Amino acid sequence: MQVLLEERDKRGFVEQYVKLVAQWNSEKSKERSEKNKIVRNQKIMNQTTGRRSFAQVQQKLAAKKELENQLPEDEDDQIGQNDLTVNEEDFY
Repeated sequence: MQVLLEERDKRGFVEQYVKLVAQWNSEKSKERSEKNKIVRNQKIMNQTTGRRSFAQVQQKLAAKKELENQLPEDEDDQIGQNDLTVNEEDFY
């Protein structure tokens, strides 16, 4: 434990770090960790849309597609994400 205390991030409080290490070493925490490892390995896909849900991204993409469909056939101008949103983080 002394080695862990010496190697800890000095920005934190010693008392909190001791409690954190005690929690990490508890049986309940170790069981939860093992369970989470198994579940993580079973995942097929990860969330990659940032803070937006898949439904929100799908709705934005559908709106973009609808605008693209309204362009005349001989129009070369592509619809960009700035045509639909104020800034990039609203899109993703």
